[in-house]
Amino acid sequence: MRSAGGLTHVGPLAKAYMAELERRRNGMVDGKEAAAGEEREPGRQGGRLPELNEARVIGRIVNPPKTKEGSGARGDYKMARFVLALNRAYKDSLGKWVRETDFIPVVAWGAVAEAASKAGKGSALRVEGRIKTWQVEGKQYRWELKADLLEVLDLRAATAKTEAQGELLPN
Repeated sequence: MRSAGGLTHVGPLAKAYMAELERRRNGMVDGKEAAAGEEREPGRQGGRLPELNEARVIGRIVNPPKTKEGSGARGDYKMARFVLALNRAYKDSLGKWVRETDFIPVVAWGAVAEAASKAGKGSALRVEGRIKTWQVEGKQYRWELKADLLEVLDLRAATAKTEAQGELLPN
């Protein structure tokens, strides 16, 4: 475990992610990307921190995605909803390893929804997007990850599904 810029992180993926956040933070002026040649004030921008709503997760699909197609004010659309299971492990106060699973609701639109609809239960996915929240009946808040990018990581599950459909994946 290492510390960088007041944040503690583990491993090369975290290191790459922190480098990307630092690059973005250094390029922000008043919460926006700095234009070429424009200087950025050190620290806070006019008393505000730049805003960032990004999520990157890797997990497995709990159940096959539920898809919906239709037409709306913006034209035809395709939507897919699914839940990702994210496993994590940590040591408790006694030094014993404990495994936990978080379940993340995901929604995808358009081409990302099309890609999600081809992934089956148990498929490993990398999803990038943003957190979207809304309030239900004036009381409870709900949230989901709106997927902007989806990558199937588990070729085994993808191969099994396409072979069952009579198709083959390219080598």
